[in-house]
Amino acid sequence: AVVSTQSTGMVSNIMFAGFTISWVLLRLMFLPYKVVTSSIFESTSVIGLWPANPLYCSFLITLQILHIYWFTFILKLLIKIATTGDDVEEDTRSEDEEIPSSSEEDKKGK
Repeated sequence: AVVSTQSTGMVSNIMFAGFTISWVLLRLMFLPYKVVTSSIFESTSVIGLWPANPLYCSFLITLQILHIYWFTFILKLLIKIATTGDDVEEDTRSEDEEIPSSSEEDKKGK
């Protein structure tokens, strides 16, 4: 059965919307307000003084900063889809980097 490109574009847009909603809810809301906050403020009352707690909390904060940074890419793609009406078709994270094939390298070397 051949699937039309229009239906695959619609499915990819729906999946991207679900991904974006889950990213916002879980990584930008639940993680900082529940996990990071409790690990910083409530962990000592639960597990006592744990020597690696500051390191653990700094890793969680770094992870949260990375989530915010990655969300900027998601937001840019969401804006692109909303303004142009295009479907989610390709991964635009790489900036036109092409890996030269061995035949191209042979031509350059000669």
